[in-house]
Amino acid sequence: MDPEPLHDATYAAAAELDIAGKALEDKTPHGRSKVVLALKRLRGLVVDVTELSTKVVAVIVAVQGLS
Repeated sequence: MDPEPLHDATYAAAAELDIAGKALEDKTPHGRSKVVLALKRLRGLVVDVTELSTKVVAVIVAVQGLS
């Protein structure tokens, strides 16, 4: 098994979390949209890990519920 795809996915997931974290500082609708988009991309990266994917979806729903 080639470990490179695993490393690539790990780095991509970390990048999406960084984007979401920075976007959280922007307390505007645009900032929330950036958070949700990054989290949706993260969900796509972890979709094969059911428990983690479910938790990412829960966070997406929570962010979308912010006003």
